[in-house]
Amino acid sequence: MANPPAPSPDSEDKWVFTLNLPFENEKEVEIVTTHHQQPAQDKSGSSNTVHSSKDDSSSTTTTNTSSEKLSERKSLLQDDANDPLLSLEDSTCWKYTSPAGLLLQSSILLKLSYRPSWQSIPEYTTTKRRRDCMNCLTSCCRRRNSTVEMEEEEQVWEIYTKDQIVKTERRSIAIRGMGPCQAIQVFLRPLLDEDEDDDSQDRMSPPKEYQASLNVHRQRRGKPGQDENSEEDEEKEPWSRFKEATDSAPKDSKYIVLTFAVPMNMEFSEFDPPLLWKVDLPRFQATDICLDTLTVLDGSIQLSEPPTHVFVQGYQSWSYSGSIWKGEKQPKPALPNVFSKAFNLGGTPCARPTIILPPHQDMSKIPSMYEETNNKLYQSDFFAGITTGRGYIMDEFGGPAFVCGWLSQHEQVGIVTIDETLQKIQMHASHRAHLVAPITSTDWAYAQLVTPHHFDEEPLVHFLHAAAAYNEARPLQNGPLLTGWCSWYHYYENISEANLRENFIVLENMKRRVPTNVAVVDDGYMTAWGDWDTLKPNKFTDMNIVSNDILNHGMRPGLWLAPFACDKHSSIVTNHPEWIIRNDRGIPANSANCGKFFYGLDATNPNVRKHVFNSIRRAVQDWGFQVLKIDFLYAACLEGNGKYDLSISRAQAMHLALQTIREAAGPDVFLIGCGCPIGVGIGYVDGMRVSADTGPTWYPTFPLPWWDHGTLPSLKAMIRNSMTRASFGHRWWHNDPDCLLLGKTTSLTNDEVATACSIVAMTCGMMLLSDDLTKVPQDRMRMLTKIFPMIGATGVVLDLHSTHDKGVPSILRLWCTDRYNSHHEYRRSSAHQRSVENMDHNAEATHFGRQASFNWELPTPHPNDRKRSCIHVAKGLGTWTIISLSNLTDKPRTMHIPKVAIEWSPADETESMDTPDNATHGWHLFSFWSGKYSWIPASSSSAPDLGTAGPLSRHLEKHQTEIFHIKPVTPSSPQYIGSDFHFSCGHEVHSFDAVTEENKIALALKTQLKRVGHVFLFVPTMDTSHVKATVAGLQARWSVVGSTPMEDGPSNGCGRILQIMAVIHGDGSDKDGEIVVEY
Repeated sequence: MANPPAPSPDSEDKWVFTLNLPFENEKEVEIVTTHHQQPAQDKSGSSNTVHSSKDDSSSTTTTNTSSEKLSERKSLLQDDANDPLLSLEDSTCWKYTSPAGLLLQSSILLKLSYRPSWQSIPEYTTTKRRRDCMNCLTSCCRRRNSTVEMEEEEQVWEIYTKDQIVKTERRSIAIRGMGPCQAIQVFLRPLLDEDEDDDSQDRMSPPKEYQASLNVHRQRRGKPGQDENSEEDEEKEPWSRFKEATDSAPKDSKYIVLTFAVPMNMEFSEFDPPLLWKVDLPRFQATDICLDTLTVLDGSIQLSEPPTHVFVQGYQSWSYSGSIWKGEKQPKPALPNVFSKAFNLGGTPCARPTIILPPHQDMSKIPSMYEETNNKLYQSDFFAGITTGRGYIMDEFGGPAFVCGWLSQHEQVGIVTIDETLQKIQMHASHRAHLVAPITSTDWAYAQLVTPHHFDEEPLVHFLHAAAAYNEARPLQNGPLLTGWCSWYHYYENISEANLRENFIVLENMKRRVPTNVAVVDDGYMTAWGDWDTLKPNKFTDMNIVSNDILNHGMRPGLWLAPFACDKHSSIVTNHPEWIIRNDRGIPANSANCGKFFYGLDATNPNVRKHVFNSIRRAVQDWGFQVLKIDFLYAACLEGNGKYDLSISRAQAMHLALQTIREAAGPDVFLIGCGCPIGVGIGYVDGMRVSADTGPTWYPTFPLPWWDHGTLPSLKAMIRNSMTRASFGHRWWHNDPDCLLLGKTTSLTNDEVATACSIVAMTCGMMLLSDDLTKVPQDRMRMLTKIFPMIGATGVVLDLHSTHDKGVPSILRLWCTDRYNSHHEYRRSSAHQRSVENMDHNAEATHFGRQASFNWELPTPHPNDRKRSCIHVAKGLGTWTIISLSNLTDKPRTMHIPKVAIEWSPADETESMDTPDNATHGWHLFSFWSGKYSWIPASSSSAPDLGTAGPLSRHLEKHQTEIFHIKPVTPSSPQYIGSDFHFSCGHEVHSFDAVTEENKIALALKTQLKRVGHVFLFVPTMDTSHVKATVAGLQARWSVVGSTPMEDGPSNGCGRILQIMAVIHGDGSDKDGEIVVEY
């Protein structure tokens, strides 16, 4: 039902990129992407052509058609004839239009914001700060109301429009992960080099007192891969993880080159092709500059319906991410900047200018231009999405959308700023390098106009795939899905070989209940951050002993490090103070406070990278750790000019840091990124923390502000980001939602613990515990057994872009099916046999997770492919939907499952089956955590009034989650309804055989793990007086817990729901797990 109607075979869709030109004989040039629409199963018929109005008459027809569509769209949208958003035609430099009447346009080609390089070097900024401070003190001493004359710093804006175009060229290029593209390259004459204003040139030139210092920094420029004292060939190709090279601009060009491209790949014919573009800067001839920001888009979007939500992405692992209702304020950290700014300081917009090039720009307009640039209501790092909700609470039923961002963040920290109307938009590449490198390029910018229903559940899906392909992400390919234990949240820094070993023993003893495959030794083994080779005396003798302990107890050894951070009291500070990043006042840069302040190590310094390389290599090769949790990674790119190589941007420094770590660790070590800028980590890390630290409380507790929406530890913050970033999982990496806390040492209620378990299970995140396992109560341990083993499928958030609760969604969906016969085939495979021999209980989940996860070497998944959220179950169980519904507010609420959430079919449906949208006799509804059954008639609908209960409504207490299983009723056949063994209500079943002719059900549960619980079965009879049930050959305890009425039939119903108690011994005993029911 959610899928769009198939287009006519003869229909043709055109996406048109139009670049305005200043030439008399050529006013515009176009890229026209034509999709000859085919039925959904036919992927043929995609073509891309480049048109020029000068030499191709067909462009006239295309342009006129586009103009007609544009005029029609304006007449539909324009409520006010003076609307500035609809009267930009004369000032538009380029625009991109879709056949659905969507428009993106920009009033500029490029804006550069920079300063003289000498005003950014430490020798100048520290002196200036001292002078400014002395001036303030002097002024205060003279008289209170005297003004202070501060030394003004230059800030230049170069604004490029079509008037600066020298020439254009058509090219066919290849972009890594995107395939062949048709492109237009635009050549711009650098304004600074042609500026004849002597005064401007003089102000950019360095004074004599800074010339020598500037020369020292110049000598360090552009050698990021070598040690200071290295005699290696400067032309040696640096190590790279990429197997496929990307394109490059002409290296000897004296022009600024903009490249606009649209993919030609046949796989892109299934959805809206994105516009891609990048900037390549030549080395400026006039002078050195400190390049702050490159603005690559300053314009507006026009969707065919009013936008309702904006998705904002936080800078790093712990930062807020979520979709915000138009007009609501973007959630911010509650702590003062001194404690939290570095946590969330990604890119920054342009600073206010003192000089504008070309010089004819009207300076009187700059204050308003600057305020408009810097006072945006919404700012998003890496990418953003603007969506139209259409009043539904289902994203897949949303209207048109706009997604923009960057394919990577290797060159700059890209940000998107959006105004409160969700129509004006800017894209800034925040460079922040204090000297321009010989060649400076931006990452590829990405913009996609998304047609209604051209996506499945997630409007961002095509961008997520594009970024994964460009960065060659290989999620779930480096070892099994991780389940295990981490030492942090109970012991914190108070760990020792002895108390660690106690928990390793408990983990081994738990193998028959909750088997684990990793144990991570967290902070506390070293004497100080930075001194990774110096262990705490009397607590640790050799980390090799610890890793062997873990191996001997049947798990992969894991270790925590913060390689680019160091404590103030560490030997690093004493012996290598030049390694520490310093701000423009000459003091160590603020790292933000994680319970303490620490220092960031300069990733642009070759000796720092050598120190990090050796630390990582020691942990892996000398100590034997196979999993590394790499924390506080943002410390490698703190804001500040006290660095070794001032030509390296913050994003490039972070790129160097991760490249160093991966090269040292090797390809087979499982890397978990934490405190990591999101965009840079794709392709480098195998797992990524996607939320703030969890905590023993729902909200941060005193003295921390409970209303924080940023990076402070709390269970709600962990749950929120685990849902809003669920779409990253199995596409970019294995999501790490942080640890589950089960112990009574927390103040968490059972409802809150169950909610955490539900979200981790539904999103298939890493499942790590962090309690003293010797003291976890049995009722909490039973919760854990219900979400283990993992399932390998990742739930889809259905209301990510339509939530009203400050960006916190509430609905996740998975689906189960036996239609592919995959479960049976896996059971017969050698991989399954090996997993049984090795007691690898996550092997099945890992197998199916890898099959469904993104792989850049394979074809891009179908836009409506739902295999990523599919759980494969035993033959005979059928097909059904799993919905988790969460009340994350502080009051009890009546929550609703939209009926459309259960009425759908897989996109590749080719055969008849009982899909959830084929429930002519209604649905079975089983509530997992409460163990309750109810029946939903096919004619029912969810209540439109949020305060009114309905057949798909449930009353949930505050912070409570329920998991619902919704299966079409087959009135003449027995059905497996579910169990309280496993949240999937299907993964626990080995086989299900319903012999209707004999009125008999033969059910076999998996017997690898010890379990005690109940199964729920539908039997197609109302008379249960003849029912007999056995478990493991012995008479079983059973009861009737519900009845299933007939849809528009007899009032006495069509069957009963039986609850049968079962015990799984997991010891290989005869008939263990076998259940037989005769009725």
